[in-house]
Formats: sequence, C-alpha cells, structure tokens
Amino acid sequence: MGEYDLLELGFRLDLSLYYWGVVQPVFHMGDSALLAPPFSPPSGKFFGAFMSFYNRRFAAIAIRRRELNLLGRTNDNRRLLIPGFTLDRSDTKRIFSMLRQWAKLELKEGWRTWGKKHREEKEMQPAGLAAVE
Repeated sequence: MGEYDLLELGFRLDLSLYYWGVVQPVFHMGDSALLAPPFSPPSGKFFGAFMSFYNRRFAAIAIRRRELNLLGRTNDNRRLLIPGFTLDRSDTKRIFSMLRQWAKLELKEGWRTWGKKHREEKEMQPAGLAAVE
C-alpha cells in the first residue's frame, strides 16, 4: 500500500485483534493450546476473517488513491509509536476507537470503492479467467 494512515490503522487493528482473538483464548487454555495451530480456536477463525476483510478494504482505498494520483500526500515525517499490549481485557477497549477511525475512513473515501473492480484486481486474475470474460 504505502499509505501511512492505512498502514498505521491496519497494523494497530491487526495487532489488537490478534491479541484479543487469537492469543488471549490460547493463553487461557494453558499448555494444551500449544498443540493447536494459530487461528484455530472458534474465535480465531472469526478474527482471522475479519482481519482479512478490513485489509482488503484498505488495499481497495489505496488502489483508488493511486488511480487518482493521491498516494503519499500525508506520509511525510510520520512515525508509529504504539503502547505495549497485555492480555488484560482493558486493553481490548482500544479496538473500539480504531474501529471508529475505520468507519470514518469508509465514510470519507472508502464508500467510493464499494463493488468496483480496480485495474490491478483485474490484472491479478489467472490468465484462463481473463480469456473467458
């Protein structure tokens, strides 16, 4: 992507949801949890699918920005310093402010990408599918 605001929000959401939906349930299961692969608890499947969904949305927004020659306009002199995470339930409250940021982003510019195929998505299709269309 290369867009600071999208990368920053995506990273913080990924980290928060990974701790909340994957690490925390496994941590509470004890040693037996080491026998199960990540994202395998029932909650892990949901959180994995949700993470995949919003990352696709961020990619669609970035592709639209590239098509409009708007890439990198807010990237200068920015850095991401995040606080540490614990397995305490109080840390999961941070997710709600991040979800609000995502909702604002969707209302501001993301809605323009809903249901549209971008040039890069079409180019990434296997050759056999492109010939059928």
